[in-house]
Amino acid sequence: MSDSNRGYYRQPCLHADRVVFVCEDDLWSVGVSGGRAERVTAGVAEASRPCFSPDGRRLAFIGKEEGPTEVYVMPAEGGRSQRLTFQGALCSFVRFTPDGNELVYSTIAARPFLRETWLNALAVGGGLPRQLPLGPAHSISYGPGAASVLPRHRLADGTLTTQPEFSHWYGDVGWNLENHGADPDIEVDNAPQDYAAGVDRQLERGIQTASELLQQRPPSRPKFGERRRLRPAPLPKRA
Repeated sequence: MSDSNRGYYRQPCLHADRVVFVCEDDLWSVGVSGGRAERVTAGVAEASRPCFSPDGRRLAFIGKEEGPTEVYVMPAEGGRSQRLTFQGALCSFVRFTPDGNELVYSTIAARPFLRETWLNALAVGGGLPRQLPLGPAHSISYGPGAASVLPRHRLADGTLTTQPEFSHWYGDVGWNLENHGADPDIEVDNAPQDYAAGVDRQLERGIQTASELLQQRPPSRPKFGERRRLRPAPLPKRA
């Protein structure tokens, strides 16, 4: 990579053969095969969290053009952006609904605590937002049939359901996916019926694997007879 191509590329979103990413507080667009990136926004404030509409014709993003973080929408090929929210509260996430008619975003608007975000929805053409009756949540992902995953409910074992949302580009390592974690060497699922029966398949497999490894590579034992005997230094006689 030449020095002219170096940069801090963040939060890419993909549609068909186009990638839109964040760099230098603006949105940029480039083909998936590479080439010259074109600046999509040129505002005086930060633009972040870009998201394509399902048909790829529009981009939604979080902007700070007029002070607080708000939701904006614009043509994907570039052009004038339209501010959709006027709540004056922190926004940190925005997504199109699967039908492309609404935007869902997280905000602390009308919440009593700064760290309590709820999801709001509003029409792509603008209008008053409405709070979704989903409880506290900072993001949402849609799957086949518009099924969604909300990283907010604690499971029976105290953990949370999460999913990768953003990736970051580093010149020395390439793309790094947020919230991915480490790939396991051994995959074991705990089924709901196992939990109901008090059975922990992951723990059982862990104990089995540890026992097998101990048999293959027994731990070394110290030779206690060869250890040095340390005695305290004699104290000087008192005058």
